[in-house]
Order: sequence, then C-alpha cells, then structure tokens
Amino acid sequence: MRYFVREGLKKTRQWGGDLQIITTLYGPPAWVTQQKGMRGRDLNPAHREDVARYMIDWVRFLKKKKSFP
Repeated sequence: MRYFVREGLKKTRQWGGDLQIITTLYGPPAWVTQQKGMRGRDLNPAHREDVARYMIDWVRFLKKKKSFP
C-alpha cells in the first residue's frame, strides 16, 4: 500500500494535483479476534477500543512518519 501511495503521490504532484488516502482494516489482527488466529474473522467486543487505537496509530504513522496526506 505504501509503495503505491508514494508512487501515486509523485505522479499526481508532477501534474500539480494531490491525493486523498482512504485506508481500511483488511482483516483484524489475530489478537483482537474471538478465534485468536490469523484467519480469525469475529472481532472480540472486548477489544473494540483496542482496534480503534490500532487504526488511529496506523493513520498517525502514515501521516507523521511517511508524510502521506
């Protein structure tokens, strides 16, 4: 994902434009699922806030460390 954003930003900015990035959680991390496995699909309700913090940290990483818009 980061490679495509970086390359897309280069090309778009060459044309004088900019990008907006939408990121989603493809699958929950194993530690927040009820199955506790890599293919776990059911989110454990007790970890709802943990997942929210996880996503917030991901967005902060993309904005601050990778300088994505």
